[in-house]
Amino acid sequence: MARDKLDEVIQAVASRHGVALGRDDPILILQTMNERLMEEGRHAQEQLLERFRSELEAASLKWGNESRQLAEKSLSAALAASRATIEDVLKQSANQTGQSLRRHVEEMTRTLNASVRVSRQIALINLLASGFTALATGLLLWGVIRSS
Repeated sequence: MARDKLDEVIQAVASRHGVALGRDDPILILQTMNERLMEEGRHAQEQLLERFRSELEAASLKWGNESRQLAEKSLSAALAASRATIEDVLKQSANQTGQSLRRHVEEMTRTLNASVRVSRQIALINLLASGFTALATGLLLWGVIRSS
């Protein structure tokens, strides 16, 4: 902990609680350790989130059930790794992150399913148009043959 921050903590404890702390007081050691653990946990969570974001972008490019399964596996792996790494220090934060990512995956899955439905409709329309064209060509050919 920086010297200025340590002085601020000592002053805050003295003004709020009327207790004077020395620089070698165990409570200040705990404060320093807590800040260090929080920073390491935040850094680990950022790395996990960045890794998950990359995995999620790759999974979103796949179609249908495959993309849904890969996204769920990535989400489960990221959440499991996050819980194992920082569960004691940042449990609440990891849960909020997981919920946010799950909503993002579900939103992307809904968007992907809508695109698949539109593509399927376009393909059916094209198939129907091709059928009409073939029918019209057949009728035209039949009319030409019949009139000859």
